[in-house]
Amino acid sequence: MSEYTSIELSQRLAELGFKGEHEWWWVIDASPVNAVIRDIYVQANNIQAECPAFTFTEIWAVLPTELQDDYGLMLYKVADGTTWANYEYSYGDGYRVLENSHFSHKSPVEAAGLLLEWAIINKHVVCEEVDGGT
Repeated sequence: MSEYTSIELSQRLAELGFKGEHEWWWVIDASPVNAVIRDIYVQANNIQAECPAFTFTEIWAVLPTELQDDYGLMLYKVADGTTWANYEYSYGDGYRVLENSHFSHKSPVEAAGLLLEWAIINKHVVCEEVDGGT
């Protein structure tokens, strides 16, 4: 389990305009072709591509605490070790998940990142506001 979003999710979040406050990058090195996490200050030879590697902290900081007045931001670790991230409304003995907002993954940062991707696509998070207009 990584403390960073996967390279695939990192690339999708970056394409959606999320910048975060990353200090680490996924670097795809051409010799041999592989992807590694590197500090922004490390110089590397043969770089083919790079994208930010986001942490749970920077993703969690921008997710809205509540949507549509009733649906709260929830993160669960369930019995099999999977992390669930969603927006849900609790009532009495049950709960209702906001449509299509439920994501699960073995990695908490990946589950939160998938929820952020959904929130950006559905305009619950606007990247210009998150990134201070940059």
